[in-house]
Amino acid sequence: MAWYKMVFDGILNHFKSSYKPGDDDLVGLTIRNSELPCKDAFITLRKQKDMNVETIISTISKVAQSNTSFSLIGDLNVCYKHIKSI
Repeated sequence: MAWYKMVFDGILNHFKSSYKPGDDDLVGLTIRNSELPCKDAFITLRKQKDMNVETIISTISKVAQSNTSFSLIGDLNVCYKHIKSI
């Protein structure tokens, strides 16, 4: 799991430096497995200040456990987006 933290920490830092969302802005994350292109995991409508690496990893783990058609095996493409300024 240590490499997950490094990957998602890098994604979050890149997003924050590129888009500068406010703490209370709503943000979203889409995770797509390249081997299962029709099965995405969505983390949406979270305040920027509440979105951190632990939240992302916890949510991905819950999706993988509850949805047998989503797998963490394979190439994961992550899209982080600014949904709404508040």
